[in-house]
Amino acid sequence: MEKEFIFKNRSISSCLLAAYKLLGENMKGILQSTWLPVLLCGIFSGVFITTNIRLPEVQAFGTDHPALFLTIYTVSLIGMTVCSLWASSRLLSMLNGQTRSKNLLRMFLLYLCNLVIVVIIGGVLVVGALLCARHLKVNLMQFAADNWLVLAGVLLVAFIVMLPLVYVNMRYLFSSEASYFIDFPKAYGTGFRHIGFIFLTTLLGGIIGGIIGGIICLPFTILMVSQTFSAIGMLNGDPSGMPDYFATLHGATFGLTTMLLMYLSMYLMLVYMFLYGSIEQQREERRQSALRSTTDETSDPQTPTNTPSHDTAFNHPIR
Repeated sequence: MEKEFIFKNRSISSCLLAAYKLLGENMKGILQSTWLPVLLCGIFSGVFITTNIRLPEVQAFGTDHPALFLTIYTVSLIGMTVCSLWASSRLLSMLNGQTRSKNLLRMFLLYLCNLVIVVIIGGVLVVGALLCARHLKVNLMQFAADNWLVLAGVLLVAFIVMLPLVYVNMRYLFSSEASYFIDFPKAYGTGFRHIGFIFLTTLLGGIIGGIIGGIICLPFTILMVSQTFSAIGMLNGDPSGMPDYFATLHGATFGLTTMLLMYLSMYLMLVYMFLYGSIEQQREERRQSALRSTTDETSDPQTPTNTPSHDTAFNHPIR
């Protein structure tokens, strides 16, 4: 990956294109490095989705062996999370040159930090909705139905508030000395000042990812629709129209879909990496410009000044 550089001033389209080129040129190395956690994540996700399918044989197994069923459900859910973080840390090690163990630890810490933030924001929103519903003397579902536009606006504000976390997260991953919560106020402020850049990149990346993800999920969607209509028919007294191997097919399809979606998420991670590098380069250029201006004002006009070259600032290749 030595052909690309993280710290370079790029436009939104350049970030998307650079991530595409980087992923394409290094796909073989990425597959060799990440195939095991991706495969395990696919297996765990297939088992997890199978435990959630409404088929008579699955429900009968859960009724006859509740402890075993709950254990399989929990282990598969935890396995999905661990393997996804494992795969991301493998990719990160190819980008920042740090050890796999260190990147894995930082990925786990980052996951926990973001989980805390999401729980806090979600808790505030839920408590606020409950208090409003209680004040209006209606249940929560009725309050949501009557005030959906207000709730949509609140969710939009929450989404905008969380956008600077993109910069905070990438800075934590690519700066070996960074501390998430100690550096959070300053890093969040930097991300908020570039919120337009982050929003548009997220929007365009989300559109591209949504289109590709929709195509990837199409086979599983077809199976889900078929199973849903079968479940509706069973509620009306009709026999199940699903073949005996449907649960296996359902789980295998979802597992393969998850594996493909993981590599799609790696592309989006590369997009955010280049976004972070662009923001850092813009900050460095402004710092260098301010330094030159200060030096020009305080030095003799005939005395040359030794200012760090812009070409060497943050010129770190991806290893």
